[in-house]
Amino acid sequence: KQENPSGLFEHKKTANRGGKVAQKARIELEKQTGKNVISSDAVKKIKRLLKTSKVTDIEFCSSMQAITRQYLDFRFDFRFSAISSSSIPAVFEKICAGQIPSEISEAVDNITSMFIRTDYIRYAHDSIDSQLYPPQEHQAALIKNERRQLVQMILNAIEAFESDANTMETEGEVVS
Repeated sequence: KQENPSGLFEHKKTANRGGKVAQKARIELEKQTGKNVISSDAVKKIKRLLKTSKVTDIEFCSSMQAITRQYLDFRFDFRFSAISSSSIPAVFEKICAGQIPSEISEAVDNITSMFIRTDYIRYAHDSIDSQLYPPQEHQAALIKNERRQLVQMILNAIEAFESDANTMETEGEVVS
């Protein structure tokens, strides 16, 4: 049936229905293939980003955050794209009904660390703080091999989330 919504409320309803259809299709595809579509897409994008040498540190950090937030949005059915980096641990506590499994606690810590570090790179450039000494601690630039370290942190976190998929819950429902 073709719809012709008018107004914000009708557009929102139509978008929600479309999102549910897409979610069901994704879940069915994942069942048939035995692979998580969202995580494999995120892993490919993150690895491709690491190979892209012509992006600035700020662009790299912005892209890392966007890819990771998109993965988290779909993986946990929560709008990680709309929260601050410092709120991430509290959101995971909510998702896990107050008990973050020990298997993914390190992954949550790594994701939080990545967001805090990349926020600093993105927003402290040319700030007074970035001019403090020692420069290694305060510069708003990635140090040697830090891109690779950040990428590995996120890849490890995705792997931990996917291996623990059966125990992660969102508002009483198992996230698939």
